[in-house]
Amino acid sequence: MTRVRLGTLLPFVPIALGCLALWWGGRDLVFGIASAAWPLAEGRVVASGTSRTAGGADGTGTGAAGANPGAGHQARIAYVFRVDGIEHRGDTVRFGVGLRRSRDAARALAREYPVGRRVDVRHDPSNPARSVLVPGLSIEAFVVPGLGAILLTIGSAWLFVARLRRRIERMRERRRRPA
Repeated sequence: MTRVRLGTLLPFVPIALGCLALWWGGRDLVFGIASAAWPLAEGRVVASGTSRTAGGADGTGTGAAGANPGAGHQARIAYVFRVDGIEHRGDTVRFGVGLRRSRDAARALAREYPVGRRVDVRHDPSNPARSVLVPGLSIEAFVVPGLGAILLTIGSAWLFVARLRRRIERMRERRRRPA
């Protein structure tokens, strides 16, 4: 029975995570591009505010004794709109990961969309539940697929090096054996 080495299996973790991130982030890229051509519907903002997010590296967090110093803030905006007489609810301002912001930046975005404001909503004609307020791509849409590509590259390189080392070990073992 062949012995499975941890060094051979471990690279599949970043490879799998990279593929997942590429798939998930790629969806946002596709939706972002497609949303520019989606039909418009008139909508209304029904909720607008901010929430604190955990973790992160932007250093905007506050708390007792510096607890969770990497926490950030995120604007939370919800809207309703009608397509063919059916009311839909959405909460996507733009496609892409919602990057953690400072409290002031999140509040500024929430102020752009006060409750009751009329908004133009772009919706997917094949699935009106998929909607967005700002169509097209933003730089944020490239974050998740970019991280996915990095993880996939790291995992692939790691796997290549692990297999190469194993092959070199086998060659050395053959040389040591008496003929």
